[in-house]
Amino acid sequence: MKVKFLGGLIILIFLSNSCSRISFPTDGIYLIPKNYIGDVIILFNQSDGVTPEVENGFYVYKIPQNGILKVKTKGITGIINKSYFYVDENNQRQKIDYLYITGERNPSGEPQNKFGNINQNDYEDTVFIMNAGGLGSFNTKNDVIQYTSFIVATPKNSDGLYDNMQKRISNVQREFLQNN
Repeated sequence: MKVKFLGGLIILIFLSNSCSRISFPTDGIYLIPKNYIGDVIILFNQSDGVTPEVENGFYVYKIPQNGILKVKTKGITGIINKSYFYVDENNQRQKIDYLYITGERNPSGEPQNKFGNINQNDYEDTVFIMNAGGLGSFNTKNDVIQYTSFIVATPKNSDGLYDNMQKRISNVQREFLQNN
């Protein structure tokens, strides 16, 4: 009797874990309007947001022209596989690579060779995804809002766009505070 009970319990736990993995993807496909340059901010757990479609176990985040997407799903932490694409009016996808910052510094500690892993032409002309972080959050009067953000740009323009993204996140936070 105990063996059957324990066996049944193990099967229930396995099935519930399997179902939760299926219904809550941890990975994301980000579809960005073709030729979009700027910051992208995704706000999670928003009642007025959209529910992302699921494609091959990945949430699909369709970024609007203004770069701000509200979704009903919760933000995910941990190791996440992300793919970024420009998408045109025919839903054709063009992959956008993620550009890692090298973190190299000169002897006095100043950043140098920030994008040492690309050539000068890519620095000036190639659009990459940059500064994609994990989850950020800010408080409102009644809630904690989670978000993620990243930049779509050439490395040459990334610093100014990063500053703009930080200001835009602050503006979004102010809007939430005013409306709650």
